[in-house]
Amino acid sequence: MANKIPSLYANPDRVGPRGLFGGLSLNSQFKVALHLGKATDNSGNEDTDTLKGHLSKCGVFDTWTASMDSYDFFASDAELPGVNFDVTEQPGGFQGMLEYNATRRIYPDFNVTFYVDTKYYLIRMFEEWLNYINPLYGSQGKYIGGGSGMRGFGEEEPGAYYRMAYPRGYTGYKHNISITKFERDFLKDPNESKSRLNDNRKQTLMAYEIVDAFPKQVTAMPVNYEGSQLLQCNVVFGYTRYITIHAPNGELSDSKNYAPRAFRKPKLPKPSDFPSTQQLVDRDNRKYGNTVPAGSFGITNSATNAKRQVEAQIHKDTALYGDTFPPGSFGISKKVRREIGVDNARGGSRNRNKRRGSASRARTKTRAMKDMSAAEQQSINDSVDFF
Repeated sequence: MANKIPSLYANPDRVGPRGLFGGLSLNSQFKVALHLGKATDNSGNEDTDTLKGHLSKCGVFDTWTASMDSYDFFASDAELPGVNFDVTEQPGGFQGMLEYNATRRIYPDFNVTFYVDTKYYLIRMFEEWLNYINPLYGSQGKYIGGGSGMRGFGEEEPGAYYRMAYPRGYTGYKHNISITKFERDFLKDPNESKSRLNDNRKQTLMAYEIVDAFPKQVTAMPVNYEGSQLLQCNVVFGYTRYITIHAPNGELSDSKNYAPRAFRKPKLPKPSDFPSTQQLVDRDNRKYGNTVPAGSFGITNSATNAKRQVEAQIHKDTALYGDTFPPGSFGISKKVRREIGVDNARGGSRNRNKRRGSASRARTKTRAMKDMSAAEQQSINDSVDFF
């Protein structure tokens, strides 16, 4: 059924500033949450050291007492994460058509730009995060962080080297962060009791939870004498995946949004659902008896008939020619034999054999008659014709 062409006219109250276009989102209202805060300082034990403990030992949370919130508001630019599919081409499924099928989901990196504070703790926070991912080892051991930075690991350690840390788990370097999008029409007093709030005044939120995020790159920060500007630090994050959380009117829905594992598993047949071997044997005996059904072992009626035709031809040839080859076998006819001299060669061979036999009989007769008398020799010549 074809779709009808929609009308070109619309109600101004529905699409005007107070209608459809009055509810468009602005890109200047967001918050980046790193979820980092002060923790117990690391002691150098790889079994108990954590990312937060390493940052705390470096002193990045000493100045900002409310560190979990302070560094979040240093973010000046951010990106809501995107996604795309890696696809494969499937030609030939339909005549003249080329289909594309999704194979895996790809999560591109996302960038966040932060303002740099005058004590440079924000730069240190990401530098030390990188040091926790790829710690430096020297002659005295591994660098575990400190308030003075990496002092002592410069030219004093010409044989220093790096090793990679384990990515996940309690001691891993991957960490979840989130980006929340909201609008300007938030509540006048967020601490006001919910009983006094109008549902239309509640904030609608859209949050992205970035799973297993870590800084892949801290880009260079150019400085110059031409003009003073706020120094900014751009960080490129890599991550495994993200999830979206939508809070209409500021409330999270508690509806069930997943299928239990039992529902996702395919129902497998039980062994009792299949007939036993004896039941299969009894069924075949009732159906076919003691005979082999047609087509068993790949032998069909057409194959049996072909075999019978070959056997009949063999019997016919045996009755006509016996154990000899019929004339013209192997493509050699009498005419061909005469042309190549096969018959002449055979005739010459027979004549030579005949002459050899006559000469042999003559020599035998001569040796036998040496010891005989003249009368006996004459008698033999008269009674036996050697030739």
